Amino acid sequence: MTDKIGLTGSIATGKSTVAKIFKSYNIPVVDADEVAKSLIEPHKKGWHNIVDFFGEEVLNSDQTINRKKLGSIVFSDATKLKQLNQINGKLIRQEIMRQVEHFNTPENELVIADIPLLFESDYRTEFDQVMLVYTDEATQLSRLMKRNNMSEKSAQKRIRAQWSIERKRTLSDIIINNSGTKKQTEKQIEKYLSDNYPQIMLPQDKR
Repeated sequence: MTDKIGLTGSIATGKSTVAKIFKSYNIPVVDADEVAKSLIEPHKKGWHNIVDFFGEEVLNSDQTINRKKLGSIVFSDATKLKQLNQINGKLIRQEIMRQVEHFNTPENELVIADIPLLFESDYRTEFDQVMLVYTDEATQLSRLMKRNNMSEKSAQKRIRAQWSIERKRTLSDIIINNSGTKKQTEKQIEKYLSDNYPQIMLPQDKR
């Protein structure tokens, strides 16, 4: 039986970094963001859902969704963010879980589903365990401001649009502390795999 691990975090806590580390170990990772992007390609059902609700002003000239413009709309209005998540939420969930089941095979000891809004969208019951990529809130704010070249006020607004990282911490089964260096984070993941999945071979005989 393949273990199904839901990987989550909050904006700028480093979840994508952790997902890449798992991929480097040849562990299958289902990326919720990539699923969502694929479902809103021009004239697909998810695309029509968004355009019908938000209007054509969220489109680029090539008819693709302008994700930056859409983000600026929903992250300044909690109601619209909730509505956006509901518009394609069922489609996205179905495709994520379809891909997760695709890796439910004897040769895979675990599969990781990288889902930014795992708690907010109530995915907890879909997985055996939830792994949280954690940083303290001050580090999260600093990294987001630097990464996105944002003002403190704008960065705080983005962070407040999600559940707080501390709330998520209390609900998670596994905590990966990404407040330090990438190497320190990698060591935590290696220990987790070594303790729980000793058959998985890590690169360069890291055990």
